[in-house]
Amino acid sequence: MNQNDKSLNGFFKEIKERLTVSQIANNFVQLIGSNGSFRALCPFHADSNPSLSIHDKKGVYKCFSCNTAGDLISFYANYKKISYYQAAIKINEEFNLGISINQNLSKAFKEQKKLERVYKINQIVSNLYTRFLKAEQNKDALAYLLKRGINQEIIDYFKIGYAPKENFINDYFLNHQIDDVDEFGTNDLGNWSLLSLNETGEWNDFFKNRIIFPICDPYNNIVGFSARSVGNYTPKYLNSKDSDVFKKQELLYNFNNVLKLSEQETNKIIIIVEGFMDAIALYKVGIKNVVATMGVALTTNHLELLLKHQFKNIIFCFDNDQAGISTTINQINKLADYNFNIFVVDQSFWNTKDVDEYILKYANDQSKIAQLINGFNEPLHISVYLMLNELKKINNNLNSITKINLQQAWKKIISNYGEMAQFDFYKQSFLDYLKIELSQEDVKHWLFNKQTYTKSIKQDTNRSFNQNLAKDISYKNVTEEYTKNKKPITKIKDPINDAKKKLEKAFYAYLLWILKINEVVINQPLKVMIFKIICEEINECLLFLSERNELVFLEILEWLHELLNVNQTKTISLYNNKQELIAFFNEFKSINNITHQFANELIISLEIDQSIVDLKANYTKRGHEFLINKFNIAFVEFKKQYLNYELKLENKKLVEITNQMIMDENNAIKYNDILGSITNKISEINSSKNSLEAKLKILNSNC
Repeated sequence: MNQNDKSLNGFFKEIKERLTVSQIANNFVQLIGSNGSFRALCPFHADSNPSLSIHDKKGVYKCFSCNTAGDLISFYANYKKISYYQAAIKINEEFNLGISINQNLSKAFKEQKKLERVYKINQIVSNLYTRFLKAEQNKDALAYLLKRGINQEIIDYFKIGYAPKENFINDYFLNHQIDDVDEFGTNDLGNWSLLSLNETGEWNDFFKNRIIFPICDPYNNIVGFSARSVGNYTPKYLNSKDSDVFKKQELLYNFNNVLKLSEQETNKIIIIVEGFMDAIALYKVGIKNVVATMGVALTTNHLELLLKHQFKNIIFCFDNDQAGISTTINQINKLADYNFNIFVVDQSFWNTKDVDEYILKYANDQSKIAQLINGFNEPLHISVYLMLNELKKINNNLNSITKINLQQAWKKIISNYGEMAQFDFYKQSFLDYLKIELSQEDVKHWLFNKQTYTKSIKQDTNRSFNQNLAKDISYKNVTEEYTKNKKPITKIKDPINDAKKKLEKAFYAYLLWILKINEVVINQPLKVMIFKIICEEINECLLFLSERNELVFLEILEWLHELLNVNQTKTISLYNNKQELIAFFNEFKSINNITHQFANELIISLEIDQSIVDLKANYTKRGHEFLINKFNIAFVEFKKQYLNYELKLENKKLVEITNQMIMDENNAIKYNDILGSITNKISEINSSKNSLEAKLKILNSNC
């Protein structure tokens, strides 16, 4: 770590020592609470119930709904949509902290100021491009956009402009004083891809007679431009050259706009297309959660960016040609190694190269547009897409040899990418094309032996951790009215509520078993079976939630704790209504696949046991207290185990990022945000572990 980074970390640390998270947050949201512990409506998503939690002693905040979390600097940064570094500078100024800036820190500030100089110059040029597009002499450029269905609202949203045929940039900056920007010259403008040298050594505008599309980083800074020629000029597309600020391998077009959408609008789903015109085309039909790779393959930097902002559900929609199909399969193979849910848009009914062409061709055919949108609502699971692609390869030419090859290919696909949620498709495909009866046991066996991966993108995501749990993913059907209003067109069901329902049923079944443990109603083997089934149900839900590498399972634990504290009235109500109790066990039977014989015996025992109605309240209370203690011990142990796992990941990330900083010391400043976040996370985990150890001692002493 160089001196600049040490100075920056010291600067960040002093800010966090001088202020609390609540002091920052109180400027933007109304806080509820006291003594350093607060709740509030989360400003980072459409929140109706206070789900933002702030702990001043730990110096952290977290929203248990959208999972946004961090320290006081990141809160300010996220709220203002600026970088961590920029937030620290502004906090020092706005809160009059007066933190002195030493020589090393001053050098780091200068480097950052150079970047901000580029952002400001790019913004000025972008504004000029916008003005040129509106000018009367450039009406042909505007007519070109309007012809492609890009109206003024879309132009404003994407800040589209036009670079005229004549040079203007050099003259503009020679004749205009730019406030708060250090001196720069033509060489700088050349390095930023605003000017270029011709063969005679003269400076010309880099972009000429082109439609201009600004490209922003996640913080809305314009880092470069992409341009499309008007007419038949070559090249058709021209991008800014790679520089300190424009790094194509790290950028996704329109990602800055996606981050402005609410969670209800994105549902944490992101659609990935190839070109920016595809992203704009989808916006025209109401689909906003779209980014474009701008012709490059997805990189580790792209994946880090998606994971950082909790986008784990990806829908691919690359070009509908052989190159696009190859790209899709390559991207699937790359992303399947990580913890993403991957889908692909069905393009089988398309007769165009890409989505931009499709929407342009069928702009006036509502049925075709609705069919397209439905393809995004009901995309193909990766295993389904790959199986269909294998079928396409043999061109339905089924014989003894191709059937064997197809069977082997399909089995491999299901083993590597399959999910039990897709079983019906697997079964029907094997039956229709191979005349093979596929059972659930076959697929479960393949999935059990699924190939595991241990790649790392700032976190260790082991895909085998959840290999037997099907992901409950479905997509909302889109009506014509829905399309017209440009509402979000994809939705993935949140598993938390389903998990709560399953856990609540398991909880009451467990409680009933404990309350009847001394009664000769159910024989011992059946008691053991009940206990085993219920524990499996609880563990399955918690395992599923924890595997998502989010802390949503903590919300479940908190909810269960509340449930344990209010369950007594509910339990007595169940006991006093025998029919409700019997109906409950019937439902529990279907949820847990209990055998009919076992369920019937259980129901009969309840019907003949009149004493169940007359259970004493104190007996209920004793069972209730016993259960609370046992549940709390189990949950604390589970929580501690997960924290150990999480601590291991954070320490691993700390080593990796530190090594990267050493290897890349010229750009070490960019790692500070990450290091600060990791350090805070490790501190938070250790603090939580200490609290859990103390709680565990108390709970065990009560047994």
